Amino acid sequence: MSNKAAFQEAKPAVLELVRATAKSHSVVTYPQVAQAHPVLPKTGVAMGRAVGALLGEINEDEGILISAVVVQKGTLLPGPGFFGLPGAPRTLDRYNSLLRRVWKKYGP
Repeated sequence: MSNKAAFQEAKPAVLELVRATAKSHSVVTYPQVAQAHPVLPKTGVAMGRAVGALLGEINEDEGILISAVVVQKGTLLPGPGFFGLPGAPRTLDRYNSLLRRVWKKYGP
């Protein structure tokens, strides 16, 4: 099985985790997302690329930047790749606004 096929196998678990995170009005770190499925790399650049690629697909599927709930452990903000996505906020205020919209869409 190729890495791409293996990572696609992880997509439902990652989707479930980010939806549950949004529903609970909280955030989750990239390493926590990597723990969602055994096939995902757990550290380093490989983890960031794999998780980032899956989150990009999930954003498209969901029609909202749900990956706003996935943050770096040290900063509690999304990684730099997030801010380069089409439609991504460019300021902290706009990021916080997007995060609230995501929480509202998925939350109780």
